[in-house]
Amino acid sequence: VSSRANEATLRLDRYRKRMQGVPIALQGITAPEVIMIRDLGMKCKVLTFRFTRERGNLSNSTLKWLEKRVLRFLSRHQEEEPEVLIDPTIEEELRAFAKNDVKLVMPSALAHACSYAGSGFPVFVDRYTRYHGHGSIGFRAAMDVAEDVSQCLNNGVGSNTLLSLVRYSDSNAWPRFNEQWENLAELFQELWYYEVPHEPEG
Repeated sequence: VSSRANEATLRLDRYRKRMQGVPIALQGITAPEVIMIRDLGMKCKVLTFRFTRERGNLSNSTLKWLEKRVLRFLSRHQEEEPEVLIDPTIEEELRAFAKNDVKLVMPSALAHACSYAGSGFPVFVDRYTRYHGHGSIGFRAAMDVAEDVSQCLNNGVGSNTLLSLVRYSDSNAWPRFNEQWENLAELFQELWYYEVPHEPEG
């Protein structure tokens, strides 16, 4: 185990030398983000929280507690506190990315990656099975993230993707739908909950 740990440390050090201090934008903290900050030395310059869906289930004090927990983790690994955005529009995020010279965006499930890639910001693609499946046992997870970050910085999702041409909904209800699918979803919802009136007797 010690020999594998030393080997992984040496390989990570090579990645860290290239990635240390690179400004990134995060939308929460999971395993890949922890590796980017703690092991690769990248710096979170913009931190986005999207609490729209959680507000119905969690109190404002709980959401504030979650925010503080993430900021506390970041403070252990970087001196400068990131710019925090709460439920921003995509346009507000893009302005913050440009202002903070963000080089890589880690999108969440509530914001489509192509919204950022289409504006010229490299996007990290989270390959769930690599980081959360059997392939993440031991030191492999950190190496997988490091390799993918390197690839995304050099040849990641570019600004000419076909999906970047799609105009996505600005509503909080259907953030990953375009206008056509948003209309269909709302129509289906209305039909699903439609109460059929009783027919008159006689």
